[in-house]
Amino acid sequence: MIRYFLIFAILLSGQMSFGQGSSSGDEFFNWGFRAGLHNTETRINPKNIPNVRSGEAKMGYHIGNYIRFNFGVFYIEPEVQFAGSQGELEFTNDGGEVAYESFSFNRIDVPIQIGQKLGPLRIYGGINLNFNRAEGLSSLVMDGLVSDSRAWRAGLGLDAGQFSMDVRYESSMGNNFEGVIRNGEPIDVNMRFTHIYLSLGFKFI
Repeated sequence: MIRYFLIFAILLSGQMSFGQGSSSGDEFFNWGFRAGLHNTETRINPKNIPNVRSGEAKMGYHIGNYIRFNFGVFYIEPEVQFAGSQGELEFTNDGGEVAYESFSFNRIDVPIQIGQKLGPLRIYGGINLNFNRAEGLSSLVMDGLVSDSRAWRAGLGLDAGQFSMDVRYESSMGNNFEGVIRNGEPIDVNMRFTHIYLSLGFKFI
């Protein structure tokens, strides 16, 4: 994850010269594009489900648009983005053997964030409305899909002219999947996720 952060930082720093002579975003309305990578960690709820545990964090991607309404140093920023994510679960059979299984899922996310500008820096937080999609689901989680869920998020942003970089943390407020199917057998387990997002943005307006 640090490797990707450094790549993003280098790409953004190459555009800093644009930000030195441009406006600091005094317009009331901004519209732009944002895309990047995120790390997803699966959390099992409750944690004492026998024979099922969280696996390793997995990489995903996201892409979408944002709108920013500026009120001096404060702003409100809704987004619409498509997110392709992965997760991993650890299964232990009765003989003590451990197996790992990965799964994939897609979502339409609608984050709504409130932030404050500190020069070129931004701090913000808000809620993310998740609309889970059946397309792209692995068979492991297909039958347990929850159609919509919620998450809270907080982040830091850096603006440089038309370009921006954001680092965000997000955690589920409710279940995303209620149960999994493994070897034809249902396992009653709820899954929630934490994400770390790294994004690059470009402001059109």
